[in-house]
Amino acid sequence: MGAMSAPAFDTLKAAKQLGAAGFDDAQAEAVIATVAGSASQDVGALKADVGVLKADVETLRVDVQALKLDVRAVKADVELLKADVRGLQVDVQAIKADLQALKLHVAEKFEALYKHLWFMGAGVVAANAGVVTVLITLLT
Repeated sequence: MGAMSAPAFDTLKAAKQLGAAGFDDAQAEAVIATVAGSASQDVGALKADVGVLKADVETLRVDVQALKLDVRAVKADVELLKADVRGLQVDVQAIKADLQALKLHVAEKFEALYKHLWFMGAGVVAANAGVVTVLITLLT
């Protein structure tokens, strides 16, 4: 953006207009000096405001760039989280499969134990029957 310059104030034209309106030279010079000074102050204030606005725009540009970097970082973090979730889903599936295998293994062990206890119980009954038979034989 180019530098702002004050619009040209035609003091000769203003003096002629004031003279035509009945102002004498001293009055016209005073009015022209006042108007020119005021215009100069207004232009100076505008230049200062433009300078502040330029600084604000530059600050906003820097902030936008920082925000863009933050958004990229957040997107990268989200992608990492998605990958972690996919990994957890695989781990959960593996755990489910392991639990199913463990259930089958425990069921097989209980079945084997049940059979073993059955045979032991049958053996105890047979042994008791043998003892009873021996006792009956001895007592008779």
